[in-house]
Amino acid sequence: MTAEPRTAFPRSAKGLGVDDAAFAPARPAGPLQRVRAFIDSLAGRLLALTVLAVVAGEIFVFAPALAGFHESWLRERVSLAQIAALALEVTPEYEIADLARVRIVDERRRAARGDATRR
Repeated sequence: MTAEPRTAFPRSAKGLGVDDAAFAPARPAGPLQRVRAFIDSLAGRLLALTVLAVVAGEIFVFAPALAGFHESWLRERVSLAQIAALALEVTPEYEIADLARVRIVDERRRAARGDATRR
């Protein structure tokens, strides 16, 4: 007869007249206790750390993209202001004709709305 190797894990108690529920870990009673138990577990901590790393990565990617968008928007506004200043310098006594004023205001409104249509 050979002896069975001993393991650190308990074997099933079926057939011995013992209920398997006696070997199962106790489950918390309510849903809040279950959430708290999950947060305190290793899996919960790893999930929280993963979420934190993903959010930090998104911030590190999104912030420079937003800054680049803002810089290009400012450069576009400066170039429109330079064009308007040149148009004003060309006119005698720095007066703008009504038609030119309407076109400049219309262009400004289109730029503010983000319309890509140009004449």
